[in-house]
Amino acid sequence: MTKIDAWYRGLEKSSLNPPDWVFAPAWTLIYTLAALAAAAGWLNYKVVELNGPFGAGS
Repeated sequence: MTKIDAWYRGLEKSSLNPPDWVFAPAWTLIYTLAALAAAAGWLNYKVVELNGPFGAGS
């Protein structure tokens, strides 16, 4: 155990603090969902012709 590990483990933490093992799956899920959202946005991207009051066709 490093000095930082000992220091962190010695801190008085909130009862809401999740256990250490939760962080790896949580961040994996967060990055996976972010990648899926980016892919969905990329695949559904469409060029919209601007003909409204602020568009090029005004």
